[in-house]
Amino acid sequence: MADKVQLSEADMLHSNAKYEELVEFLKKLDQSDVEVQWRLTRALYDYSKLSANSGNKPDLVREAFDLIKNSLEKYDSHYAVHQWYAIMLDAKAHLDGLRARIYVLEEIKQHMEKAVELNPQDSISHYILGEFAFQVADLSWIEKKILSSVLTHPPACTYEEALGHFLKAEELKAGFYNLNYLMIGKCYIAMKDNEKAKEYLIKASQVDLVSEDDKKCKEEGTKLLAKLK
Repeated sequence: MADKVQLSEADMLHSNAKYEELVEFLKKLDQSDVEVQWRLTRALYDYSKLSANSGNKPDLVREAFDLIKNSLEKYDSHYAVHQWYAIMLDAKAHLDGLRARIYVLEEIKQHMEKAVELNPQDSISHYILGEFAFQVADLSWIEKKILSSVLTHPPACTYEEALGHFLKAEELKAGFYNLNYLMIGKCYIAMKDNEKAKEYLIKASQVDLVSEDDKKCKEEGTKLLAKLK
C-alpha cells in the first residue's frame, strides 16, 4: 500500500503537470491500492491530452479506462473511482463515435451522481456534473434528434443546471480548476448574461499556463471575451 508521502509526491507531480513522470512514478507503487489506481487513471488521461501524444491518445485512454473499470469492481464505495470511471467512460466513448457516447450517457451521469453522493464536498465531482449538463444542453438540433431516437428516456439538461454545478464547485474550492472559470463564462453566454460572462472569462483569460487544460482555458476564454467586447 502506498504511504501518505508517496501519494503527496504523486499529487505534487500532478499539480505541476509532470504527467509522464507521474505515470512512471505511480506504476512503481502498489498497483492493488485504490489510491494509486485512480491517480494512475487520472495521470494517464491527462498525459493523453498532451499534443505530443496525439498518436498515442487512444491507447492511453483505453489503458486508463481498463484500469478504472477494474477498480470499480473492487472499490465501488470510493468516490474517486466513480468520478474517474465516469470521466473515462466518456473519454472512451468519444473515441468510438456519437452513438457510442449516446448509449453511455445515462451510465456516465449515474456514476457522476454517485461520486457526489459519496463525497459531496469534492469540487471536481460537481464540475464534471456541470460539464455533463452543459454538453447535453449544448447538443445541436440533429444531435438531440439522434439522442431521442436511440434512448427511450434521453437526459434533459439546461444551461442553468450546468451553471449551478459549476458555481457549487467554485463555492466549495475557489480557483480549484481553471476550466471552471471558462465553463461558467460559457453558461452565462448561453443564458444571454454577457456581463456575468465577462467576469469569468477575464479570469479564464488570465490563468497561469501549467497544463494543457490551462492553455485551452486561456485561449478559448480570450477568444470568447473578444467577441463580447
